Amino acid sequence: MLKPRAGEAVNFLLSASATEGLIVELADGSRATLGVIGPDGQVIADDVTREAFAVAVQAYVEFLRGRGHMRVHRSPPGQITT
Repeated sequence: MLKPRAGEAVNFLLSASATEGLIVELADGSRATLGVIGPDGQVIADDVTREAFAVAVQAYVEFLRGRGHMRVHRSPPGQITT
């Protein structure tokens, strides 16, 4: 679970588990989702928690294999899937 640094105001907690993936919990205890917001404020993807968890796990696996210098992509670099 991520904890705020001294003086940081945080109104959510971000954690992960093997069975639930990434979990975003608001200060009131309700669940939220991760999304992708474009520079103009447009919602591009409204729930990317599963994909974000998969990338994080794969990066960790590569790190454990001694390939921590490698970057993990869910599609070919530069290619955006829709």
